[in-house]
Formats: sequence, structure tokens, C-alpha cells
Amino acid sequence: MLKSKNSRTASFWILGLLLNCLVTSTLAQSIPPQKKLHYEVKVTLKLIQVYVTDKKGNPIIDLKKENFTIYDNGEKKTVTEFEKHVVSLKDKKPFSKMQRTEEQPISSIEEKMPRKIFFFFDFLFTSPRGLMKAKQAALYFIETYLEPTDKIGVLSYSPIKGLVLHEYLTAEHWKVKDIIQKLGIKQLLGRAEVLEAKYWSLLRGENPKDASSSGYIFDPTGEKAPQLKLLAHQREVFTFHIYNFIQKMIALAQAFRYIPGHKTILLFSGGVPYSLVMGKYLRTIDPRLSQYEYEPYEVFRHHISTKYEEMAKELSTANCSIYALDTSDASFSVGDFQTKGVFSLQKLTKTTGGKYFGNINNYKQHVEKIQKITGSYYVLGYYVSEEWDGKYHKIKVEVDRPGCRVYAQKGYFNPKPFKKYGRLEKMLHLVDLALNEKSLYQIPMHFPLRAFAYPEQGRLNLALWVKIPKEKIDFIGGKKTEVVAIIFDQKGNIIEMQRKEIDLTAFVENNFYFIAYFSLSFGNYKYRVVIRDLESGRGAVASLSVPIFKTNPKEIKLFSPLLMTKKRNGSVIYLSSLPVDFFIDSSNYFPIIEKVERDTECIFASLACSCRDIQDPEIKIMATLIKSRPVKPITLSVPMTIIKIDKKNERQIFFIEISLAGLEPGKYLLYFFAKEMRTGLKSQVNTSFSID
Repeated sequence: MLKSKNSRTASFWILGLLLNCLVTSTLAQSIPPQKKLHYEVKVTLKLIQVYVTDKKGNPIIDLKKENFTIYDNGEKKTVTEFEKHVVSLKDKKPFSKMQRTEEQPISSIEEKMPRKIFFFFDFLFTSPRGLMKAKQAALYFIETYLEPTDKIGVLSYSPIKGLVLHEYLTAEHWKVKDIIQKLGIKQLLGRAEVLEAKYWSLLRGENPKDASSSGYIFDPTGEKAPQLKLLAHQREVFTFHIYNFIQKMIALAQAFRYIPGHKTILLFSGGVPYSLVMGKYLRTIDPRLSQYEYEPYEVFRHHISTKYEEMAKELSTANCSIYALDTSDASFSVGDFQTKGVFSLQKLTKTTGGKYFGNINNYKQHVEKIQKITGSYYVLGYYVSEEWDGKYHKIKVEVDRPGCRVYAQKGYFNPKPFKKYGRLEKMLHLVDLALNEKSLYQIPMHFPLRAFAYPEQGRLNLALWVKIPKEKIDFIGGKKTEVVAIIFDQKGNIIEMQRKEIDLTAFVENNFYFIAYFSLSFGNYKYRVVIRDLESGRGAVASLSVPIFKTNPKEIKLFSPLLMTKKRNGSVIYLSSLPVDFFIDSSNYFPIIEKVERDTECIFASLACSCRDIQDPEIKIMATLIKSRPVKPITLSVPMTIIKIDKKNERQIFFIEISLAGLEPGKYLLYFFAKEMRTGLKSQVNTSFSID
């Protein structure tokens, strides 16, 4: 399961807990036949990335559409879309312009098929020194070679926290830089290759090749046995950590199947010592070792070697190429070469179509080669019949020019029903809906969101409303529907989150409202509500950005008003309890989220005013209505009545009735003006509404 840290990535720890809640029961019910999924189409455009080099590994960038042939499950396809991306290495400047040539343009190509790069930090087999160099390498790549369209993310694995998604694919590269800079050494388990070398050195009766411990060839005091026992125990602990790492990576690869396009993973690791994966092999070269071998683990290690191969194949099938930068200390030369991780890293990179780079100290040369390989590529598009069966399609790409080496994704998986998703797949599905403006998994339905905020004892009280029209309820959710409300700060970090699971089928007769309440510090926030059917995976999102800052001393400030109607036209679900003294009667008043019905005689407004460092303020409220017109707007008088005022500390909340009598259908701007009568301080705010 994915977990996470503080920052936007702290959110993933919360989302991980959320995932535990939503998968506790088996999602086994079928999608009702009357529900038409918006992604059920007969034909879909399939886009793939293709890298072409000469025999020396230099990218070939002058190919045209007619030079390519694509086979999908052995069937020749017509290439209908073509584009090439070429990045120059001459100018090592951040965000150099990408050269693009188009023959048949693919709409929004920069959004559909950018490079997707994950920086993966392995804390299990990385030393503190290796981690420092890994961070330098990753930051150098970001600062030197990334293009503005590249989407990047950060992953890590540690024995304590397991697999951590620190940042999902984003074009906001500064966020990833900030995360990498903050990665520490607390999660490091130790130098496994050193432990492994010493273990086999003791078994062979050799003196260690470093000076950190004494030799045991003669061992007159019997020191060898207890130390060997301790090292054997530590070795088996590492073996179980390796098994857990492999299992998590297999789950990650299966989830990555459904992220479109090619995924490049820069893996910073010393690698799994080959003898830990293939321990049986070392025993065959020295039969004397058998007396020290703990036999029950022999079969287990054989199982690990099989799972390691499965992991590499799963990553390859998911169109992930591993570029491994070896973080092991090149200056440390103890033990057999086979006790190091170079073989396992090479096996992983070869299987996935990537490349192994030794000696992390040479990271600048390594990164340049990676950029050279991945920076220039072609995007080919062809149409296929789309079926929701989850089956694998094998792809083969050929180029008619002699001497070319073609590197393309080996295949893809048809989408599958959401109920067949695994834990990690469901997790990434939710993260995709929650964090991305343009989801990779689907095109979610969008709904408007309204907020009402007011100051309270130095903090900001915030209530969010989302309306689901009754005609949309059946499409959005069923018996198992989750609602997640998320608050982001201006850096994109998740500050607060609330979740509730409900049965939406009980509310098909009325409009439906979700209300979430938060207490925050003042700031610039973005609010997002995600609604997801846990049986079908259909999603809907609502978003709103409102900067709300603290009032300055000796100042009055109006906050954005919330317009409401008294008509009871829906049901309400609370994601969290409202305060006992909450000013709005949410059981009788509903926010105007879209339009006001034509026969509505009056609407209501909640208007908050902050009066900081003003003793016994006397606030006068006025309003003006402006009707939008193509030629000249019309200013109208607003018959209004202040029904009640809630005064508390340095804020006042006005509940105002506004008459709509005689207003014609159209769009209106409603301005509120506040004046403190003794000081003359003023403030104004506006909102809009439409009469249908």
C-alpha cells in the first residue's frame, strides 16, 4: 500500500488510509446495464512513444510517418497520427525549447503524450553517501534537461514505510525538486552489500578485505561462530525486506499499466546483492558453505529469484523502462563481486529496455546519456476497437530504414472494469482524480462548488457545498459511493481531507448536497471535492480557488458572500459535523450553486465582515445590482432586509434577504458595500448569479 510523508505527499499517507477503508469489502456487483459509461466507445485512438537510434545509440530524428509500420496483436495498423519530439543537448539550460515537427497533428499532444519520468530512491540498498549523490543526480537532471511539458514524480522504498509515492506525475517541477532536497537518511537500512560480503567472507574463512574487523582463519578464541550467527540473522532480515520490495514493485507495475504512454524510471540503488537472490548458485561453487547454510531459506530464496524475474517482466509489460544509477560506493572493495547489486540492476534494466550506469559519482555523464536516449522520440497514433476486458495487446513497431534500432512499448492492456482493480490501482485512480486537473484514467464529470468563509478567533471557518442534480445522481454513483473533500494550500500541499461513504441510490428523487466544514489558518487555498462510484469507478469533481487573507489592523473587510434560497429542493449529507453555533441553517436554506429559478421571489445572503482592532464597530451594509448586457450594463436598486446579525469578537455576519421581484431573466452582479460609521473605513465585495 502506498503511504507518504508531509507536504502534498503527506496526502498520500491519508489517501493510503482512505484506500484501506474503501477496499474492506469486495466490489463484486456488476454495473447496471442502463448506466452508459462515458468511456464506452467503439473506437479509440491509441498513442505510443517510439525511440529510434543508430547502432551507436545516437537518436535518429529525421524519420517520417511512412517509415513506420505498427502491428497490434499481429495485425498491421494504419498510422493516422504522427509527431516527433527532438531535444537538443548543445545548450544545457533548464527548459530549453523543444523542437517539434508535425505531419498530422495530434490534438493537445503536449498534454496527451509528454515524457513521464519517475525518480525512484531505494533506501533499502543505498548508503548515506550514495543517497547524497543520488539526490545530486536527480536535481541535476531536473535543472538541466527537463522540458516544460515533462511530467515527473517521486517514489521511494524503505523497510519502515514501504513503497511511498511522494509526488504523482506533475509538470510543476519545483515541487519535485523540493521533495528531493528534503529526502533524508533516516529511512536507510544499511549497506547490504557490505553485510553480504562479510557474511560470505566468514563462510569461506577469508580475512575481510577491509580493516574494520579482525581475521578468522585461525580463530583460536571461537569468535567466528557468534558473529557469523549474527550476520546470518541480519542477512535473512534483508532477504524478507527484498521479498516485500519485490511484491510492492509488482503491484506498482500492475497499477502503472493504465497510465498511458511510456514511463521512464530513474532508479537510484545499490541493487539487490546477487547472492541474496541467487544464494543457491554460490553454494554450488563452494560445497564447504553448506555447513553454515540455514536450509529452510534455500527454497525461499529460490522463490525470490522467480519473483524478481516476475517483477522485471511486469515493469516491462507496463511500459516502464528502468535506468539504474548504481549508488554503491565504488571505493569500497570488500568481498566477491557477486555479493554486490550490479547483476540484479543489469538484469532489471535489460528486461525493461533501460540501461545500467555504474559509479554514481559520474552522474553528469550518466544523466546526459539518459537525456540523449529519452529526450528525442516519435509519437505514433492508430485506431483500435476498445474493449473493457483487461487483455494484453502485443505491439511491434518496424522502421524501413536499415541500421535503425527501434525501442517502443511492447504492448498495452485494454482497460478493465473498476471492480477488478487491485488496491494500488484504486489508490492511483483516486490520486489521479484528486490531484490532476486532467485525469489520465477518465474524463470526470464536473460540478460547481460554493464556499462560505468567515473569521473566528484568529482562524478561518470554511464550509463547502456541492450540488448533484437529481438527473445526474444515477450516473455518478450507486450503493457504494465515496465523497472526498480536499483542501490544498498555494503550493499544492494537502492541508485537510474528509471522506464519507454513502448510498446515493437513496436520493434519486431529489437534488443532493454535500457539505464539508473546515477550520483553517488564513491563506490562499484551492478546494476540491471528488465523488467516486466504488463499483464502476466513475468519477466527478468540483473545484474552487479562493484566497482568504487575514484582515489588517484598523481595517474592515468583507468576505465573499454565500447566496441561498429557502426552497427545499434537495437532501443533505454532511462530511463533517457543523459547529453548534454555525450561522447558516443548512436544513432550511440551500446555496445557489447554478441558477435561480424564474419564479423565485427572494434570495438570501450570508455576508461576513471582519473588524480588526475597532472597538464596538457600527457597520452599515448597502447593495447594488448590475444586470449584464451586450451594450451597456444596467445598475438597479436592491430591496434588501437584514434579518439578523451575529456579532462575535472582531467579526460580524449578516443574514440578508434580497428581493428579486420584477427582475428579468439574465446574468447579474451583486455588490455589497460595508462602512464603519465612526471611522469611515470601507470595504466591498461582489458575487454573481443568473435567473433562468
